Amino acid sequence: MPNIPSISCNSGVISKRYKEKLLKEIGSKEKDINEFHQGVCDLLYSVGEKKEGDLAAQFSLLQERLEMAQHIETTHAAAKKNQERSNNQLDKANSEISRIENRLKQMAAFFTTSEEPSTLDELSILINRAKQKQELVSAVSEKREGLLQCLGVKTRNDAEEELKAKHPSDVETRLAMIDGDLEQAEQELEQLIGENRDAQREIDAIGGDASVARLNEKRESILLKISNKANRALALHLGLMAADRALAAYRDRHRSELLTQTADAFKAITSGEFLRLTTQPDRSEEKLIAVRASGGSIAVGAMSKGTRFQLYLALRLAGYRRFCNMVQPLPFIGDDIMETFDDCRSESTIRQLNEIAKDGQVIYFTHHRHLCEIAKNICGSNVMIHEIPKQLVLCHA
Repeated sequence: MPNIPSISCNSGVISKRYKEKLLKEIGSKEKDINEFHQGVCDLLYSVGEKKEGDLAAQFSLLQERLEMAQHIETTHAAAKKNQERSNNQLDKANSEISRIENRLKQMAAFFTTSEEPSTLDELSILINRAKQKQELVSAVSEKREGLLQCLGVKTRNDAEEELKAKHPSDVETRLAMIDGDLEQAEQELEQLIGENRDAQREIDAIGGDASVARLNEKRESILLKISNKANRALALHLGLMAADRALAAYRDRHRSELLTQTADAFKAITSGEFLRLTTQPDRSEEKLIAVRASGGSIAVGAMSKGTRFQLYLALRLAGYRRFCNMVQPLPFIGDDIMETFDDCRSESTIRQLNEIAKDGQVIYFTHHRHLCEIAKNICGSNVMIHEIPKQLVLCHA
């Protein structure tokens, strides 16, 4: 505590009572100063500062910390406002995203697909596919109208009725004639295009005399011929398309009983994996196509070895049924034809053999004992199993 100088007055000694009053006030001020000093020290301690230096230095340090805290508070308030503004913008963005997603679902509802599009890119792909589909539908409609005009009828039913009356040999003969006419028309068209090109070169090479008018007249005549030949070629193309369609319709309507029975047997042997058989024209011949239950199709050449064996067996079974219906039945003999079949298809095949056994006798050779058990379970008392002795087998070998 600083030394308090003695108090004097020019007018004389201060009275004792006044002196005590001054000393009391001084003591009160010193107490306030000490409490203020202690408060400053406590604040410095609370903010992690050292209590070094005099009161003025400590107070100055405390003022700096206060200004820093106020600046931080102001910055925090501004950041909080920015955060609130960002949150509002985020809420608006989420609301817009929800609106777009709802709109996306509404647009996706127009497309009948197994999986709904979840993104704009997927929706864009579906829209493009829809446009392509519409273009194909329009193209098919134009081709259909062209075929109807070529056939001289108004409706598809009229065209089919007219085609029904056509025998395939007549259609094929007409088709060959159309092929020849089309080839000739294309040759004539190419020749006229060449003549038009030559005439244009002649026009470009000469001046402005009267020969230009003659060449222009010749050129117009050639263009008219080109137009007529092009129309004829188009009509021939439409005729070819109509003939192809007529042949396809004839094949579908007059599919042989043998193919139908083969398809039924093949469906049974494969446990329903293949629903039906169809044919597809390939130049001068037809290819056999198997249609899967899943919707796809496969040519015979692309089948696995076991599946081809099953198709061949189905053909044999259908042929045997047809033979039994036409003439006296003979035994059906199979030599381990189920060697590559799994148990499921083996069971289905034995059921088919049991069915044709109603029309004739079935003799089946095998060295797989599990097939014997399957035959017993399916055929019951209708099956007789004969075991050939090993000695006889070795002797025959």
